[in-house]
Amino acid sequence: MLERSQFAAETAGLRGASVAVDPRQLECFIAVAEELNLNRAAARLHMTQHVGFGREYDDEPGILCRSVISEDLYVAVKDSAVTEPLQAMSISELRGQPLVIYPPTRPGFGDEVIHICLEAGFSPVIAVEAEDVVACLAYVAIGAAIGIVPESAAKTHVHGVTFVPLLDAPPSRLNCVYLKANRAPTLALFKAFLDARS
Repeated sequence: MLERSQFAAETAGLRGASVAVDPRQLECFIAVAEELNLNRAAARLHMTQHVGFGREYDDEPGILCRSVISEDLYVAVKDSAVTEPLQAMSISELRGQPLVIYPPTRPGFGDEVIHICLEAGFSPVIAVEAEDVVACLAYVAIGAAIGIVPESAAKTHVHGVTFVPLLDAPPSRLNCVYLKANRAPTLALFKAFLDARS
């Protein structure tokens, strides 16, 4: 990880820019983003004009995409549907189960879930397409379906929902994208932060 003094030195170079970034904000950026939402965290750091976050991106000329975090997947189930404590589930146990996937736009995380099922030899039963992970968990809580969510969502506490590890699923990558030509000091500092974490 970059030394605090190096962060401070790089941040000092931002004083003439329109946005100054406290190095402590960057140090906790990933932790906060994993718990909440990367796009909201980026907005708090005034980075939304420089970087975008998501799970799936097509290759585009002049746009760079890099992994920010890799997360294990979990199955979200309604508490009352669990008759005995579940330690973990396998992908094959999803066969025939009504699923809520999100987001309805493509490409997206829902495509990862569909692909995982197809790779396991079955077509998923898509009961609901939710707008986002919050809506997904709401559908699970009312018993409309079960959901597949990344680990960061499983860290939340949703009344009526239990999270169970999905053992044989590949991890899901969360990516950031930015213009290759973008030389914004805030983006440069964020990229240095990511470099220090890898």
